[in-house]
Amino acid sequence: MVVEAQTMVNEAKNRQRGKNVEIMGQGEDDQSRQMDIWEDNVSMELLIGGHLDTELYDTTNMERGKKRVMKYHRSKDTLFFKNLVVPRLVERRILIEKIHKEIGHFGEMWTLDEVKKRFFWHDRIEFVKKFIRMCEKC
Repeated sequence: MVVEAQTMVNEAKNRQRGKNVEIMGQGEDDQSRQMDIWEDNVSMELLIGGHLDTELYDTTNMERGKKRVMKYHRSKDTLFFKNLVVPRLVERRILIEKIHKEIGHFGEMWTLDEVKKRFFWHDRIEFVKKFIRMCEKC
């Protein structure tokens, strides 16, 4: 399952190159949702470099970042939350489109179930629901 998810992420990366893809979910009130891990500089610096520059970050942010990254790990260029792939923001819509086409136009539950088996990000449920609402066949 993880290999299949990584393959889908790689395909999404290849399709993304040179394209300007609208990122669903942007423009929402950022206070109403947790910051995405890919946008969290403290957490990403810890995941990539393994340490933080104490001159750049305050103690509260460093502690928050350390606590948050305990649930994540990286393998090469892929980020995981437990055993689920955490796709980059620009890859998410492409991944959902592919899953939705593969399983058919049966509404949000089937697509959401499949996304939840393979991928993780904090607002994925709302993201999938918005995508399905835009699907003319559903």
